[in-house]
Amino acid sequence: MDAKQLAAEASNRAGKKITADQVEELLDYSPEYDHVDLKEVVEALGRTPKRSVEGRVAHLVQLAKKAKAKLRSRRELESQDEEFRGALEAFLNALMPGVKSGLPTGAVSWGVITTTSPDEKPAPDEVYALSPSELRRAMQLHHAREIISSALSEASDSAEAWKKAGDALVAALPDWARRPADGVDHGRVQGAWLVLCEAYKNKLEADVEYLKYWVKAGQIARKMINRARDATRLARELRIEDAVFEHLWFGTPMAARDVEPLPGQTKHRARYLAFQALDDALGKVPPPRSLERLLITAYRLARHRGYAGDRKSFKRLVNRHTSPSRRERLKTEEYRPLILLRGDGTTMAIIGVQRVWCDPEAPDWVRGLAEQSADSLPTQ
Repeated sequence: MDAKQLAAEASNRAGKKITADQVEELLDYSPEYDHVDLKEVVEALGRTPKRSVEGRVAHLVQLAKKAKAKLRSRRELESQDEEFRGALEAFLNALMPGVKSGLPTGAVSWGVITTTSPDEKPAPDEVYALSPSELRRAMQLHHAREIISSALSEASDSAEAWKKAGDALVAALPDWARRPADGVDHGRVQGAWLVLCEAYKNKLEADVEYLKYWVKAGQIARKMINRARDATRLARELRIEDAVFEHLWFGTPMAARDVEPLPGQTKHRARYLAFQALDDALGKVPPPRSLERLLITAYRLARHRGYAGDRKSFKRLVNRHTSPSRRERLKTEEYRPLILLRGDGTTMAIIGVQRVWCDPEAPDWVRGLAEQSADSLPTQ
């Protein structure tokens, strides 16, 4: 391949733009390049310098700052929700003037339950008492709120929502529906309903703007973590997404723990899965064995456990981190299951390829390890 073809292939593999001039500057000019040159170009030009933890946190804060400039403020969005709740209470006060919207204070004790400790004296507004009629009116108000909110969410306009809400209120509150309507100001009810519908429309727009905070947080997290199907990277991506959202919405400061891997999330997870599968393959392929057959069996076990690479990359990974003497021993080495013993010499657990056994009286960490190993056994 020539310099342009090499640059195009290197750009495709590296995920960034590499030009033919960069290729010719890095390598001596040649009318034709091979795959060894391609590997050298990808390794030299395709990698970005790794930032320190402090640098990654600063880069994350910079990305969040740019994203926040394009979003509506949290206070503005929360005010839309408060406006909707206020419009709903105003409409209910106009439609149901006989139903109180608050709990009374200073009433005669009727089954009062205080939530303060015995050593504390409750404030006067912390003790409430409801008579049976007041409790019934409060429940009617709560039920009416749910009915109206449901009608607004299901209808496409204010007229359809009014019909749904009216029918549902009459069916759910027959006692209130049978009352005379002399004390109801119909003009006030109509005006409060239109204000409520407008407030609900603004609330829906605010909900959409709120979701944009999560969208931006996800976009920033994907810029920090390379895309992969690996469960560890996906977990780190979700953790960074949560941290960015809290920074955008609540103003929570970023910290190093938001970008560093959690304990137990090994950096070289592919190598860990490969050698774990290689140990298990020793129990499935009896000696004397060929190295090729052992690697094929180990690759199938690794795929079952979440290894995302192909067979060639798996073989390269094992050969790169296995010495020649170790590869020779793999051909004749006997498989030995993992046996966990107590201090007195009794067995707590036996973890093998075909079978996992654990003493029910073993410590929690031993039983957890046995359960995890049993879940990873390949299905027959």
